[in-house]
Amino acid sequence: MTESPEPVESRLFDSVMRRILGISLLGLLLYQYPPTTWFADPPETPHPEPLTLSVDLNRADIREISLLPGVGPKLAQRIVDDRDTNGLYESVEQLDRVPGIGAKMLQSLSKYCRVEPDTNHSSAARP
Repeated sequence: MTESPEPVESRLFDSVMRRILGISLLGLLLYQYPPTTWFADPPETPHPEPLTLSVDLNRADIREISLLPGVGPKLAQRIVDDRDTNGLYESVEQLDRVPGIGAKMLQSLSKYCRVEPDTNHSSAARP
C-alpha cells in the first residue's frame, strides 16, 4: 500500500501556522530589539583616567626623578645633590636653583612634581 498524499487542508493549515509563528517571532524580536537600535552607536564606556606621574621631590631617589620627562640620570643626580646640599624643597619652584633647570623646564616639570612636608623632622621631635 502506498501512503495517500496529505490532504490539501492539512498542508494549508501547516503553511498558515508556520507563517503565523514566523510573524510572531519577528514581532518578539522587533519588540526586544527595536529598529532604532540596529545602527545606533554603542553606549559610551567611561575611560579610566590616565595614570599621572607624581614625584615627591623631597623623598624621591635618582631613579624616580629620572622618570620625569626631560630629566635623565645626570640631572636627577644634580637635583638630589642640591636637595642634600641646600635642604629640602619647600616648593616645586625651588627646582630653579638646580643648574640645568630653567623656567621652561620648570614649567614642564611642575605638573609631575610635588613637595610633601617633611614628617621625619617635625617640630615636636626637635629638642
